[in-house]
Amino acid sequence: MTAALKPCPFCGGEAVVTGGARFTTARCRPCDAFGPLCDSVDAAVDAWNRRVVDPALAAAEARAEKAEAALKDALAIIGEPCPCPGKSCEDQRAVHAVLTAALAPTTTEGGAK
Repeated sequence: MTAALKPCPFCGGEAVVTGGARFTTARCRPCDAFGPLCDSVDAAVDAWNRRVVDPALAAAEARAEKAEAALKDALAIIGEPCPCPGKSCEDQRAVHAVLTAALAPTTTEGGAK
């Protein structure tokens, strides 16, 4: 019996098994990512479901999430910027602006946010 396909590792979309007379592969419907070409449906499903997570990528994502949480904590600690003209208030406004900019969505290569 063939196992169920896991969601796509790139977009989380539904995967399907496709193929012809010689080769079979698993493919994501929404983003068209595909697994290796295999000689059977079971092999294609197994290959798709055994995807290896790159340890360096997983570590970088964990560091980014931790950094984002720290930035949010720092922004919460300093609170809203003070409107008075004093030097310490100017510094607070500058720090607030830097933290807010660091937490702003970035533009990807495709132009989407």
